[in-house]
Parts: sequence; C-alpha cells; structure tokens
Amino acid sequence: MKKKRRRKPKYRLKESAKRFLIYFSVSALLLLYGTIKCTELIKDYQYRQTHEYKLLTIGYTEEETERILNNIDEKYIDKILEEEKKNEFYSSLTKEKYYIKENYKKYLNYYQYHKTTDIKEIIGIINTNSNQEWYTNIKNVDTTKNPILINKYNIISEEYEAQDIIKINLQTSYSNNSANKEVIDAYYEMHEAVKTELNVNLMVVASYRSYKNQAIKYAEYKKVSLEYADTFCERPGHSEHQTGLALDLVSLKNYTQKTFLESEEYKWLQQNAYKYGFIIRYPNEKYKITGYKEPNHFRYVGKDIAKIIHEENITLEEYYAFYIAK
Repeated sequence: MKKKRRRKPKYRLKESAKRFLIYFSVSALLLLYGTIKCTELIKDYQYRQTHEYKLLTIGYTEEETERILNNIDEKYIDKILEEEKKNEFYSSLTKEKYYIKENYKKYLNYYQYHKTTDIKEIIGIINTNSNQEWYTNIKNVDTTKNPILINKYNIISEEYEAQDIIKINLQTSYSNNSANKEVIDAYYEMHEAVKTELNVNLMVVASYRSYKNQAIKYAEYKKVSLEYADTFCERPGHSEHQTGLALDLVSLKNYTQKTFLESEEYKWLQQNAYKYGFIIRYPNEKYKITGYKEPNHFRYVGKDIAKIIHEENITLEEYYAFYIAK
C-alpha cells in the first residue's frame, strides 16, 4: 500500500502584511489622485491667467476672442482688458476684411477722437494715410507698378510722359481730347454698350492733360479759393490726367455734371463701367479717402482690378494699401 503524499500548506499572508499592502495600495492611489488633481489645479490656475480666459470672462465670445488674439499684438491686449467689459470696437475692428494688424494702434488713436465714425471708414482712412493733412509727406509715384497711384500724397514727375496718347474721335468726345490707346479702345466699347442699351451718347469732356496744362487749370480754380481748388481740381503733378488713363464723362443728353450724375446713363456706369476696366475714381462718399469730389471722373485700371474695386466698394487707395502695399 502506497504511502499518501502530504500536501504542502498554502502560503498565507500574515494579517499585518495584508494590512500593509492595503494601506500601501490606498496610499498610492490617493497620491496618484492628488497628483492628478494638483496638476489640474495648476493648469486651471495657469489658464485663468491667460488673455483668452480673461477676454471670455468680460463678455467676448469664443470667436471674437480668437480674432482678437490672432489679430492684435499681445502688448495691446492688456489695455483691452483694463476696460473690464466687452467693447464692440475691438471685435468689430478685427472682423473687417481690410484690417491690417500693423495699423492697430493707428486705428485706436483715430477712434478715440472719431467714435461716431464707421469702423470700415476708419480702417480705410488709416490704411490710406488719409488721416494726414492733404499734400503732406508727399512721395514720388512708382510708375512701374500697376495700377499707378496718384493722389494728394503721391506726386508724378513734371518730366513724366504718358504712353501711346492718341486723339479721341468727335463722335464720342468734345474737341481736343486724347488718352492712352488702350483706354480709348475700352471707352469706345463702353460707349457702344451705353448707346445700345439706353440710346445715349457718352461724351468725354476732359482727358489727357500735361503737367503744364494742369498747372493752368489749377490756377483758374484757385482764383475762387484754395479750398475750392483742392476739392475739385488736382494740383499739377497730382493729377491722373497726366497719365492719359483718366476720362471725365458726361452725355449729349445730360451735358452738365449735375444732370449727368442724376441720369440713367450715370446709374448704368455705376453698375457696369468695371466690365470695361473703368472705376469711378472719386465718389462723393469717399471724399475723406480720395480728397476730391468729382464722381464723373473715370479711371482705367483694367478689368481685373476694376472688378475687385467695384464688388468690394473700395477706392483705388484702399485697393493699393491692401493688395499691393501690404
């Protein structure tokens, strides 16, 4: 008869060892939990110190906060937070298409003294440096860039010679008018379209003018007053007519500026001139930017640029500042 093998007794932890393991496990878990909570508290504290949190706290939406953080330098955001409540100016400012980050301080300074001025207008004025006095900080025009920008801050040389200047026919113009050939070709096409649709003949009343002739014309306006001359006539060297790219228009039916601006043909031009490469260069409502009130002055810039200016309702100055100078 075989002898039965005795089983080895199972190893049993002593009660004290069990308690130690439980204590150790619980302590480890508590330590881990405490570490996680401490990390969360630190992160939460750090987040509460951020501009993002503070902007949200005083009423800006997440979208507005993101725009402000992305479009205003950090050094200026503390000033925004000092107001301790949401200011629509900052959120609206950064929402505008033509907002330029580098000009923020200038926008703000202008706004402080012109709080009733529309924000879009403020941006246009600052981007084009039109907050400066007329005929100050004058720069020479870069005639190699397209489009050429001539205004009260940009001057063209007396020696500048316009290219491809030819006569405009007397069926579409009063006597002694001429312009750049490309401009005239586009004008003839536009003239034909107006005649076909409205049975009206457009007429050119002013076109290419040399530096010398511009000086003579300006002197005539100046006899009334300097303010009158600088509102309705360009100083020599500051006139687009010297480039051969500008035409002043009326029609045979409405041959004075006043009646022309109230006519059907002018309304047609407002809606369609861009299709032929022309823009209304000096709309009355954009006087603060252009410096002139001469809404029958049309400037040829080509179809692509004219389309942008027309659709976005901006001036050549605004186009230049945002799409070229920027």
